[in-house]
Amino acid sequence: MNPCPSPPAWHALAAEAALAALRASPQGLAPEEAAARLARDGRNELPPPPKRSALARLLRRFHNVLIYVLLAAGANTVLLGHLTDAGVIFGVALVNAIVGDKQEGKAERALKAVRAMLAATAIVLRGGQRREVAAAELVAGDVVLPGPGDRVPTNLRLLREKNLEIDEAVLTGDSVPVEKAAAAVAADAPPAEPLITRLLLFRLAYVTVLMIAAAFFVFERDLARGVSLEAARTATVNMLVIGELVYLFNCRRFVASSLDWSGLTGNPVALAVAAPLLALQLLLTCEPTLQALFATAPLDAAAWALILALALAKFLAVEAEKALLRRLGVVRL
Repeated sequence: MNPCPSPPAWHALAAEAALAALRASPQGLAPEEAAARLARDGRNELPPPPKRSALARLLRRFHNVLIYVLLAAGANTVLLGHLTDAGVIFGVALVNAIVGDKQEGKAERALKAVRAMLAATAIVLRGGQRREVAAAELVAGDVVLPGPGDRVPTNLRLLREKNLEIDEAVLTGDSVPVEKAAAAVAADAPPAEPLITRLLLFRLAYVTVLMIAAAFFVFERDLARGVSLEAARTATVNMLVIGELVYLFNCRRFVASSLDWSGLTGNPVALAVAAPLLALQLLLTCEPTLQALFATAPLDAAAWALILALALAKFLAVEAEKALLRRLGVVRL
């Protein structure tokens, strides 16, 4: 898409600088300019790979030094009169070629499937007006307006976003959508962040301190109210369990806010994990047989109210920390 011989590091440029480098504006290109760039730079698509016949693809599997050695060993074995051994050697070479051909065929079909998944059309701004154009007709400088559920039609530099997440499972294997941000990053930033970062360690320590403080507060307050040791201990365990279940919804997004409907319900895995764990914890607390087995005790309304209030307070405290990180310009942990 980019006509420049040495394109800049787009991710390192501010949105305004990226637009200036492409001689574009937030209102998009004029239709005449878009047509001129399409004629000059060509269509936004890769040339199709050359097609090979099934026989040519199979014969190509024999174009390998190790296969040459194997075939030479088989021919030598034939000259020595060991036809059974020669048959085994040639059979191994043939099976290797067939298996490799099947794998290559699967890879080609997977690549075709990825091409089929690419957006056929895109919504762009042309002269300040929204237009639907073929993805192959996008040009450098087009302002693309993707919506929820849309496929990304080409390489894009974000100008602005709000809680944007992209499903990259087909390309990277990530099991959850990846957060994206419009802020510029360093030109030499690595393509992937380390698994453990200082901010992530801070988040873990922060949540741990909140959990320990809440658990101690519940335990000491129940003892001060004169409840039994078993009841105080049961309330403390419930505080830890419910607090951790609440954090599942906090960590749905590391930095972006979870205080919206998609943040609270957008992760079916969290819901599937939270529901049975909560039900099990309630059984351990309320069912008489399990009470006797695990030395738990029923909790009164005051204990449940305190547990739920502290769990909500912990959720909001983590959201406040995320808001502070966003104000400081941190886009990921």
